[in-house]
Amino acid sequence: MKQRVKQLEQESVKRKLAKTAVAVSRENEERYHKLIVEMFNGFALHEIICNEAGTPFDYRFLKVNKAFEDMTGLKVKDIIGKTVLEIQPEIEQHWIDTYGKTALSGKPMAFDAHSAATDKYFDVLAYSPKIDQFATIFTDITKRKDAEEKLRKSKRRYRSIMISMNDEAFIYSSDFRIQYINPAAVRRIGRDATQERCYNAVFGLDEPCSWCIFDEVLKGKKGSYELLNPTNNRYYSISSSPISYTDGAISTLSVCRDITDVKKMERRLRQAHKMEAIGTLAGGIAHQFNNALYGITGTIDLLEMDFPNDKKVADYIGKMRISARRMTHLAAQLLAYARGGKYQAETISLRDFLKETLPLIQHAAGSDIRVNTDLPRDLFKVKTDLSQMQMVLSAVLTNASESMEGKGSIRVACKNTMITNKTMGDFPRLKTGRYVCLAVSDNGKGMDEETRKRIFEPFFTTGFEGRGLGMAAAYGIVKNHAGWISVDSELGHGTTVKIYLPAIERVQARLTDAKTPIKKNDQPKPEWIKGTGTILVIEDEKQVMEVSHLILERLVYHVLETRSGQEAVEVVNTFEGRIDLAMLDILMPDMSGNAVYPLLKKARPDLKVLVFSGYSIDGPARDLLDAGAEDFIQKPFMIAELSEKLKKMIGS
Repeated sequence: MKQRVKQLEQESVKRKLAKTAVAVSRENEERYHKLIVEMFNGFALHEIICNEAGTPFDYRFLKVNKAFEDMTGLKVKDIIGKTVLEIQPEIEQHWIDTYGKTALSGKPMAFDAHSAATDKYFDVLAYSPKIDQFATIFTDITKRKDAEEKLRKSKRRYRSIMISMNDEAFIYSSDFRIQYINPAAVRRIGRDATQERCYNAVFGLDEPCSWCIFDEVLKGKKGSYELLNPTNNRYYSISSSPISYTDGAISTLSVCRDITDVKKMERRLRQAHKMEAIGTLAGGIAHQFNNALYGITGTIDLLEMDFPNDKKVADYIGKMRISARRMTHLAAQLLAYARGGKYQAETISLRDFLKETLPLIQHAAGSDIRVNTDLPRDLFKVKTDLSQMQMVLSAVLTNASESMEGKGSIRVACKNTMITNKTMGDFPRLKTGRYVCLAVSDNGKGMDEETRKRIFEPFFTTGFEGRGLGMAAAYGIVKNHAGWISVDSELGHGTTVKIYLPAIERVQARLTDAKTPIKKNDQPKPEWIKGTGTILVIEDEKQVMEVSHLILERLVYHVLETRSGQEAVEVVNTFEGRIDLAMLDILMPDMSGNAVYPLLKKARPDLKVLVFSGYSIDGPARDLLDAGAEDFIQKPFMIAELSEKLKKMIGS
């Protein structure tokens, strides 16, 4: 009896435990179901369908949650009870095999999957909860995949840029070790310097660069600077930026651009602007100088007219004329530098010009100096002013001879050349096209770099070379002929001056047919030609006006004086008599000669105008001549020269 009671008690306990287990199981199932339904991850439970060999080949959907529907685009009503192959017949066998391997192993497996319906990517965790079931949990990783793809594209783009760029690029760590070096840098350094110290690999230094801005980069700042690389003597512009990592480390990206050619161009442009500024100053000085000289030379002419037979006075006048001519020549050189005056430009062959000119000026080189020539017959023609080019050649030969000590040799050579887009960087402001290059080389002592840079500056000289205005004038003349002049020299290795003149397409004249022969020193004594008529002088400088008035009166002209443009306009409108000619200065205190001229012609259309100025014919004077002015005379001039022009314009 006791045994039966004990047995009943045990069965009661078992029933209670069974009920409890069922309740717990039901509770767990409900909790599990709620978890599956409400979780953000997609969930799918499959029944495993095997073939006769027991190998899984398809999977029937038993349960999916709402997140699965949202992620895959597949609806519960359309898939429950159906197999994977029925819903997605195009699914790759790879995934079927992967699911089967997971189901057979009983071990969880993680992999990525893609839904063609929604074009989304998933991180899938697969496991087998029962021997005949297979479950998958999906996590949407589309955003991560997109970010990874963007990152891959960015890396490819970054790498492509780094590989293709001509600038050198480095990434180096806080201990100055190179983490990345692009091909351009490898080519320059000659090796892949990864893991080397940047200051040693890039600059050949044994310790960090004194100019390094890594401390600023560590603070998140960008920086840039320029420097001369001591390993190859080239200039670089370096831009440095910070690269921050998730672990807090910071590296530096440095991009080095070779700006050596840019620096050279900047120096050339600065030099050109400097020469232009000096040219403007030189032109102003020469103008004032010529006005003052006109007062001297005009007074000398008047003295000669007053004392024609006084030998003592003639001797004094002769000495004054010599000094005046030297001063006039200096002013002409200043103007040649400032304006380069092409007074009578003609089409010539440089070969013919040099053959005729060198014998006349070769004395400038000295008797102990040999002058050799190389003058081909097929040179392009150029358009140039003969007397101006004679001045250039004389200055260059004199400059070469001064560099000799005792005997030496000078070589004068010409050749045809082309300036292209690739080579025009060496010739600032020249156009591309055909040119003739005139090169004058000597084997003298040469020049240092500082002297070479300043050789074209007016009045620049050194203790032993004695340069003054000759090369400055040559610079101005060549520049005004749309050409280029350069000097290559090194101490102890001589000097070469190269002059580039633009070639012309068609021959318009030959040197032997030139209207203006090369000037020689033997000139006949000029004659003063008297005339009649009324001349209006428009000049603001008192001394110039006084001398002009005296000269014109000696030539028996009636003179009207005006000291401004407005006064001249009033005179031509109100003077009742005839005015035969106006002598018009270019610079007036109230208006320019270019503004005065049309007003004069409007009032008196038949009025003849002689432009006279301390400046050369090029510039404002040329504009007046193009507008219709009859002639030009440059101060200082001789009375005979003025009287000859007046005779041609209004008769004797």
